[in-house]
Amino acid sequence: MYRILCFVFAVFYFGVFSANAIEKSPSVFYPLPTQTQGKVYAAKSLFVGDAGGIWLHDVHGKIRFFDGQTILPRQGSILSNDYQQLVYLTNAFWTVIDGSLNKISTNDVRTRVVDLPVGTVIDKIGVSGKSIWMVSKDYFYTYNTQSLLLESYTLKTLTHFDKSKRVVVNDATFGISKWVLATNSGVFLSENHSFVHVPRSGDDYVETLFFSEKRREMLVGTLDGVLLVDLKNKSKDPQKIAKSHVLSIAETENEYWIGTENGLFVHSLLNQSTTKLKSNVHSGYSLKGHKIFSLVNDAQGGIWIASEKGVFYYSMFGQKFNRVLSKKLTKSGLNADIKNIAYLQGDDEFLLSTSTGVARINFNQTPQRELLYEGQVNDSVLMGNDLWLATDDGLIKFDVTHSKVVKAPLPLLLNHSKVDRIEVDRHEELWGVSGNKLWSYNTVTKVFVEYGEDWLVDAYLPATITQLKATRHNGILIGTEHGTYSIREQRITFNSASSEYGQNHSVIEDRDGHVWFASDYGVYKQQSDSGELLPIVLAEDSISPKCLMETPQGIWLSSSRGLTLYNYQGAVKKHFGEPYGLINNEFIPSVCASSLSSAYPQLVIGSALGLVKVSAEELSVSSLPHSPVIISQIKIDDKLLSVGSPSEFSVDYGRSLSLTFGALPQTVNLSLEYKLTESSTWLPIEGSQLTLDHLRPGNYQLHLRSSSAEQRNKLESYLSFQVIEPWYLSMTAFIVYVLSLISLLILVVWWRSRMMMKANRLLKEQIDLKTSQLRHQSKIVLSNNLQLRKQIQVRHALLENILLAIEPRLEKLKFGAREANQEELEILVEEARIELEQVKNVRSDSESTILTHNLSLVLESVVSSWSDEFSIAGMILDAEIQSRRSYVKLQQFNLDVIFNALFAEAMKRLFKNQALVVRCYEVNGRILVTMSDQGGSAKNVEQTMTTTSGFALNQLSDLVEQSGGEMNVYMSKEQNVVQLSWPAADIEQLETDLDSYSKCSDDNILDDTERLWLSKVEQLVVDNFSDAEFSTANVVKVLFMSERSFQRRFKTATGKTFKEYLNEVRLEKACQRLLSGEKVSQHG
Repeated sequence: MYRILCFVFAVFYFGVFSANAIEKSPSVFYPLPTQTQGKVYAAKSLFVGDAGGIWLHDVHGKIRFFDGQTILPRQGSILSNDYQQLVYLTNAFWTVIDGSLNKISTNDVRTRVVDLPVGTVIDKIGVSGKSIWMVSKDYFYTYNTQSLLLESYTLKTLTHFDKSKRVVVNDATFGISKWVLATNSGVFLSENHSFVHVPRSGDDYVETLFFSEKRREMLVGTLDGVLLVDLKNKSKDPQKIAKSHVLSIAETENEYWIGTENGLFVHSLLNQSTTKLKSNVHSGYSLKGHKIFSLVNDAQGGIWIASEKGVFYYSMFGQKFNRVLSKKLTKSGLNADIKNIAYLQGDDEFLLSTSTGVARINFNQTPQRELLYEGQVNDSVLMGNDLWLATDDGLIKFDVTHSKVVKAPLPLLLNHSKVDRIEVDRHEELWGVSGNKLWSYNTVTKVFVEYGEDWLVDAYLPATITQLKATRHNGILIGTEHGTYSIREQRITFNSASSEYGQNHSVIEDRDGHVWFASDYGVYKQQSDSGELLPIVLAEDSISPKCLMETPQGIWLSSSRGLTLYNYQGAVKKHFGEPYGLINNEFIPSVCASSLSSAYPQLVIGSALGLVKVSAEELSVSSLPHSPVIISQIKIDDKLLSVGSPSEFSVDYGRSLSLTFGALPQTVNLSLEYKLTESSTWLPIEGSQLTLDHLRPGNYQLHLRSSSAEQRNKLESYLSFQVIEPWYLSMTAFIVYVLSLISLLILVVWWRSRMMMKANRLLKEQIDLKTSQLRHQSKIVLSNNLQLRKQIQVRHALLENILLAIEPRLEKLKFGAREANQEELEILVEEARIELEQVKNVRSDSESTILTHNLSLVLESVVSSWSDEFSIAGMILDAEIQSRRSYVKLQQFNLDVIFNALFAEAMKRLFKNQALVVRCYEVNGRILVTMSDQGGSAKNVEQTMTTTSGFALNQLSDLVEQSGGEMNVYMSKEQNVVQLSWPAADIEQLETDLDSYSKCSDDNILDDTERLWLSKVEQLVVDNFSDAEFSTANVVKVLFMSERSFQRRFKTATGKTFKEYLNEVRLEKACQRLLSGEKVSQHG
């Protein structure tokens, strides 16, 4: 190795061999997402994390981590201190602190690894392979992280070599069997724990060294380029590349990347050429800065570049896309609008129509451009060897073979009017649009047909025609701002369903005759047989389609998110976008072409930056680099556990676990899903962060993958962790819980039994006391009840005796009236006798005698007493009695008890605002009382228990039967009806006499004035009869009459004195009150 390096540096010294850099296709460099926000990270070193991600060590000594989504932390550094001398190896940072080599984990845990000799001051630290090397003033130290051995080499030979200046070690690497030092005074090799100078290297300044273990090559970076040395082939001449001050070197599969003070160079090992990557694509995607401080290969098909202007990413996959900038497409070098692209048959050339003319472009090696026509061009179409141009001055025919304009006889309209769009069908008939006027011109028959603009749907005017496409099986298709039209057999039809997709940008007909449309709001396919529109699923939601192309591999769609390949059924096969050589929102609408007939189909797509060309066959079989999910940050209850280096860890039960995800080089639109066990279902992750709460104790393996089926194999990751079982959930604790619970239950049962025994004793004492009290109270109640019964018996006996005494007098009065031939008086006497008989029949015993009673009078009394109760409860009591003198035959008088029980039971069933309707009428010799309502079910009415006298309880149906009546209950969903009936008494003659008497009295005795005066008196009596002080004196004061005149007038009108009339009213009202169960004394 020593001889090889001597020969190499001899060659380098004399500068015999060199390789000149050549210009390459413009490259795309993707900046960090934060750079668009104005944050620029000037990193002097980049490290690739063991689990993915990029570590940034900036010029201020701060450490940050980039996971493809965010840079952590947002402010400050991941490490608590700033370190200028720092390296990364085996998922940790290494530095020298206070004379000791320290290892700092990514979560800022510092560990002292090995102590250096006392007083050692380390000037520089670096990494080579699995070893850490350190340089002090007099010694060179190496620490092997696998064998854990610390070795030292003296640097005194470096001091003795050049005493005029201090030799500074800039870099070191271990090559094959020796350590190689790059210094400001040449190169040194290790020899027996010291270093010897390579004489041929002289005292030239060497900045960096790079050893390729794969190729056994050494790269020596100097102030004037890199010397490439093949250590395997001693006879091979060294090669000098990249003539500039070299700062960093990286290796890829087939290239060496060299960062210098003057830009970035790539040396290809396939053709031994060196290319300087240009930064003239676009200001947002160019390589800013000239000093390339650091280069690292992420082993996923990309190179990360650190310059003084920030950190950038270059995708090796992007080399499949060849670019031509807009300014290279025009003669003047100025940008021009691209109008159309047309491939030439059987050739790798295409015609490019722009706003400034038409050019022939060849992409074979270096893109070549040949200007064919110069002038304003709106559209173009190729017909054989003739190119028809749509210009502001009409149609122009251009011969591509001879590169000249051919004069052709054209209609006047096509010679001088502006033509916006042009297309040719399979019959070589030209179709064009001038403004919104559609026309066709047959180049063979010279027939010109103008369709005008009336075919446009009025509802969408004004409108602009955006596409004109001739198809083999579907006629001429016209794309507009509001949908698509089709022309078949001179008939224009509007496809109304296409209006939902907005402005049309591109139309193609596939090999099966189906038509594909790309519009503002999506892509859809029209079936050739049914004409049905089928929506095509886009690679991502909410992206803007631009242009459609067809190759044998399928249908290609350019969009705002890149390039997508579909199969002919409309399913996504491949998708390519940023950051793999393409740029978001770069493709322009309607501008694309494919060489469908070529053996090696190519795609050419119009871009805002120029043109993009790619091989359709190569791209269809290519797969994007593998991009595993990066678990960039793990927090437990907001406490940082690790950054960029996930490993198995434990979480205390009840703690919250927060995970942050990323993926390199994918920097946007990361869509993931996860599951915690093999049997669980996949759940989506909103954003790039996942928080897990309330996890049960046990071992977990978090599975992560992309939500997109296309990227599922590239984006996947796993993380194992354990939730520690707390002591209070362990089996021992469970046994203790069970034993404690059993003991507690026993204690509770014992305590409860003691308390129950005590409570039972107290309760027994209270029961005995209450029993004695109730026994004493029952004796008093029985005594009082006996007295009340006696009082009632006495009152009934007294009332019966009074009636018996009055009856002979009524008979005598009746006989006297008959003798005096006064029929009216006789009728009145008979009526009074019947009413007194009713009062007599109201008894509380249960004698089995036939009684006659006025049912309407009893019902009226009960209704009047219950009306207030119904009103207070918010219910309605509606009673209607057809006859006021409905007499019934009773076996036993208990009507008041029956009606009271029915009204009470109805109030229990009714709700607020519901009504109880009571009707009394005569049918077929029986008096019927019906009670109907819409309340709750009345199925238990007949079994209602009620008391009659004493403490005896009887069912309501039994009471009706005892009275000699019948009871029926009818129920339905709408209403309940209770019907009672009793036999009617025979009093027809009495009613007839009473009617004749009343009629005679009305016609012959009283006139209207007297009846009005008498009604006033009767009303005064009704209002004041309960007043014991009420008399004739009160009446005459109200009527303003003398007492003598009043008595005479009242006697003339009624045939009785006022006092007699007042007593009769009081007696009648008293009877009514008795029937309703009230005391007579309460009403005077």
